[in-house]
Amino acid sequence: MQSWGTYRMSEGALETFNVTTLEYETVRSFTLDNIPQCDAMLVFGGYPRILKYASIIAIKHKMMYGDKLEFMTVGSAPNKGQKASKPENKWYEEGMINIGFPESWVMKNHIDAFSIDGKGNMVEIAHIVKKCPELAVLERPKIMVITEAGYSLRAAQELGRKFNDIEFVYFETPLTPVEERTFDVEKFEGYLVDITLASCYHAMHRWDTERLPLPEEKMLHAPSLELIAQYVKAGYAFYFIYPDMYQNIGLDAAIGKELYEKRRIELLGTNLKGEQVAEGKLNCSEIFKQKLFDEMIENICEELLQKGLSPC
Repeated sequence: MQSWGTYRMSEGALETFNVTTLEYETVRSFTLDNIPQCDAMLVFGGYPRILKYASIIAIKHKMMYGDKLEFMTVGSAPNKGQKASKPENKWYEEGMINIGFPESWVMKNHIDAFSIDGKGNMVEIAHIVKKCPELAVLERPKIMVITEAGYSLRAAQELGRKFNDIEFVYFETPLTPVEERTFDVEKFEGYLVDITLASCYHAMHRWDTERLPLPEEKMLHAPSLELIAQYVKAGYAFYFIYPDMYQNIGLDAAIGKELYEKRRIELLGTNLKGEQVAEGKLNCSEIFKQKLFDEMIENICEELLQKGLSPC
C-alpha cells in the first residue's frame, strides 16, 4: 500500500489543468536518474529521511543546470496530538544546513509555519511563492516536490487541484528498506501502518472538492476498502477520525470512534478528551527525535562524501 501511495506516472498519470495554456496536462514524476530543471524545491510531509533525497537532488540539479533551486519547506506540528519540539519546517531547515547547504539559501524563503494539515500547507506554499521575488515574477513556476513514500500520490492530487498556476513534479520516493528504518514513524509498531492506510484511503476519496481523480489504471491496483477495513479493525485507526471514513469502509461510525480512541490511548496515552489515561508508547509520541535526527544527518553527509557530491 505504501508503494501504491507514491506517485509514479508509469502507474497511471494524473491530469491537471494548466491555467497558462487553458488545457489539461499530465502531472509528471521523476527519479534520481531523470531530474528535471525546476525553479524551486518543496520539502514537506513530516518524514525525516526525505532530506537524503532532497540533498542529492539539489546538488545534482546545480551540476546539471548550473543554478540553485529556491528552497521551500512548510508545516508546523502534527495534528493528532503528537509532541513536537520544534516546527516541522525548522527540522528540515536545520537538517539541510547541517548537511552543508548555505544557511542563506536554506533560510531565504523561511516562514513561521502554523499549518497542521494539508489545507494549511497549501496556504503556506502559496504564501512562499507570492513573497519570493524569483518565483512571483514567473508566469507558472515549476516546483519539484520531495515528500514521503506513501504520501506523494495524495500530495499530487491535492496540489494539482489547488494550484493551476504552478507546475509541480513529484519525486518517486523509494521505500526505506526494513533494515535501514530507525524512526518510529517507519516501523510497523509505530504509525507507519496508520499513516499508509489513511493516505491510501484519502487518495481514493473527495475528488469533487479536494483532489484530482485517480485514473482508471491506478484504481485497478488500489488497495480494496475491505483490506483497509481489516487493518483498521485490527487497531490501526489513528488517522481514521471522521464518521464518514468508517462508513465508507463498511464500519459503524460508533465502532470506529471506539477503535480510534483505543489506538490513540495505545500510542499517546490520551483519550478523546485529551486526558492522560495511560503511559502510551513513548517512542511514538514524536516523529522527529534529535538524537536519531543527528545520526541520520551524519549518515547523509557520509553518503554524499562517498558519492563525491558536495552541497556547496
